Amino acid sequence: MTQGLYRIFFLLLIFINMEILVAQNLTQTIYGSIKDQESGEALFGATVLVVLEGSSFGTMSDLNGNFVLENVPVGRVNIEVSYMGYETGVFSELLVNSGKALNLDIKLQESLQKIDEIVVKGKKAESSLLKVDNEMATVSGMSYTIEQGARYAGSNNDPSRLVLSFPGVRNQGDIQNGISIRGNTPTALLWNIEGMEVPSPNHFAREGSLGAVNMMSNYVMQSIDFYTAAFPAQYGNAGSGVFDIQYRKGNPEEHEFSIGAGSLGVEASAEGPFSKKYKGSFLLAYRYSTLGILSKLGYSIGSNAGPVYQDFNYSINLPTKKIGHFKIFGLMGDSYIRPLSINDFKDGDWSDEYRMGLLGISNQLSLSKKTLLKTSLAFSQTRGFFRSNYKNLRYEFSELSFQDELKGINEVFEKFPIIEKRLQFDIKTSTKVSPKHSFQTGLNLQYIHFNQSFKREVDQYKYNQKKDEFIYKKTKVDSSSALLQTIQVKAFMQHKYRISEVFSVTGGLHFIHFQYTKFFSVEPRIGFDFSYGNQHKLTFGAGFHSRLESLGFYGTTSNYWENIGNNFAPNFVVANGTPNQYLGATKSIHGVVGNTFQLAPKLSLRAEIYAQYLYQIPVYKLPFFCSSLCVN
Repeated sequence: MTQGLYRIFFLLLIFINMEILVAQNLTQTIYGSIKDQESGEALFGATVLVVLEGSSFGTMSDLNGNFVLENVPVGRVNIEVSYMGYETGVFSELLVNSGKALNLDIKLQESLQKIDEIVVKGKKAESSLLKVDNEMATVSGMSYTIEQGARYAGSNNDPSRLVLSFPGVRNQGDIQNGISIRGNTPTALLWNIEGMEVPSPNHFAREGSLGAVNMMSNYVMQSIDFYTAAFPAQYGNAGSGVFDIQYRKGNPEEHEFSIGAGSLGVEASAEGPFSKKYKGSFLLAYRYSTLGILSKLGYSIGSNAGPVYQDFNYSINLPTKKIGHFKIFGLMGDSYIRPLSINDFKDGDWSDEYRMGLLGISNQLSLSKKTLLKTSLAFSQTRGFFRSNYKNLRYEFSELSFQDELKGINEVFEKFPIIEKRLQFDIKTSTKVSPKHSFQTGLNLQYIHFNQSFKREVDQYKYNQKKDEFIYKKTKVDSSSALLQTIQVKAFMQHKYRISEVFSVTGGLHFIHFQYTKFFSVEPRIGFDFSYGNQHKLTFGAGFHSRLESLGFYGTTSNYWENIGNNFAPNFVVANGTPNQYLGATKSIHGVVGNTFQLAPKLSLRAEIYAQYLYQIPVYKLPFFCSSLCVN
């Protein structure tokens, strides 16, 4: 395809956001499942109502807790879900559009009130932005869907940018996704996908939480829980906040295909059942960056560099009759940035690349009506590579000529590859002993392989003005490397006691062990929530937390040497060994008190008082010799 055809195609995508649909109707389908909040037990016979102005209609869930509502008018609708012995769930302002069926995975909480022969007292659900699905969370938690996030200006369907609208959250600049929560470093943020700890899922990222554009497609994400302090005991190796992201299931009833274009890229998705007789489904989404298309067309936006990225997300759901529900999930992201053109070697040449891949499989199995077991296995790999070579002209001011005179030139060559691999196994149980008592336990084992190296070579040349030539003077080399293979263990247990309909207490313990540095920590967490006056809810949360440093700090060794003239034997060497071999983790204590006030049926106000105490923070000990973080 010629460049001219590329440009015509791209202009069409800018002005036409099209969707390929099976049918264009003014009605749509809502499908999903209804389960118990704590145990995950499917609720058979739950009533699902679509409430419209002046009318309502509905259906009931089947033996597996699944339901399908057909011929739902497009637009904003309200859904009410009720089940005998459970609190009624009310979900307002859900957007139903003609382009895609709406998927709802609903969890109901069992009521503590005694059931009469006929009626169960209902309770309207809080705004989802002020409440997370995890019942163990009491404070500083927000839950939202991509559809809700799209209502926020500037979110671009990116969870990292959406949360910038929340109090206490800011980024590190418009071109980065580094999130600082209540003054903490962006590297203190934990990313979870389907309950598994993952590296930063952002294009152009490195270790930590930095990057530019999120790799996860809005077509694939079902719900996002975001915590900013005092998170429950199930989350460890996090100092400032947590992103917990769930992938949705593909439509098990019919196939859907779509393609669209926007400022972040051109995206195509497909979903649907494997067959009419089997409820298994697939969901695929691929995106290629708009800036990448512009770069291939020879255009630059604001600079001579051309950022290019692409990503692929998938979720494959495989229900079985006897051995539970299997899900295969993952993502692949590839991004790089390099100059579009180099007219002169003096301008230099450089490139920055980042790739990430995640493949996971999970199984949810109901051991009984009260206990749910979830096991997961996942492998992730990231690879970052930065290289550059450029020339620096050295000038000195001359008192004779009163101007800068050329004294020499430095040729600088840099290479910085980073590779991280993680294989992890995760097992969690959730047990509801009674409507008052529920327990959760979990164990996460990770095998980590990390390899990082850095090399900077500087060739210095002296300028001979008489001969008008550069004469080789010396070479300086600065290098460092980090190689580690180790095990990380995390475990937790937590208990929720619902004393009454209006008062509940949550407590738990988290354990983390990092074998390479022999670091371990036992971290208690506690919280409660108390509803009073029909319009207020008082919440409290506190706990100990720790966050390991970036893996590049551990096992780092550095060397420096220089050659003079034609003597290529090193004249001066410094080898630092592994100064960070026993580096620990940054620890903190969080405390939060909050109050939520229901101002109107669809308007809530929440205020929180937050306190944090940081300790055992790593600092530089030998700044003249350490090329990475050292500890006292």
